[in-house]
Amino acid sequence: MWLHYALAASILWGLDYTLNGRLLEYIQPQTLMLIQLGLGFLVYFIFVVFFQPKIQLSVDLEWLLKNKAFFGLVILTVSTYLIADFCIFQSIRFKNPAIAAMIETSYPVFTLFFCFLLFKQNFLNLKSCVGAGLIVLGVTILSYT
Repeated sequence: MWLHYALAASILWGLDYTLNGRLLEYIQPQTLMLIQLGLGFLVYFIFVVFFQPKIQLSVDLEWLLKNKAFFGLVILTVSTYLIADFCIFQSIRFKNPAIAAMIETSYPVFTLFFCFLLFKQNFLNLKSCVGAGLIVLGVTILSYT
């Protein structure tokens, strides 16, 4: 099932980048982010309030309040999400959605690095090393286009 979700996300991100590329020809990234985040907030708020089991929201919020160290992690993830979103919009705006998306797909290399650096999780094996190497090679080639 995880593969279906990952492929669905890939398809939807491809569509999203394509549509964002068109919009960013006419409007600023900050405007698009404000609209997307504002509407996204409304959609998720309605989903959580009306469709998620009520107990889960209270359990999650209670857990966060009891584990205040993780609240900082929530703030950090929101910050990195917003900054990354802005950066990719700028990249799409100044280059094009296809190249920006291909360069951005180098994030698994950084995921490996940060998993090890922050949480001492080592996901390196022969396959992940080869994949990371191919990603770096691809980014290098694309950076000269």
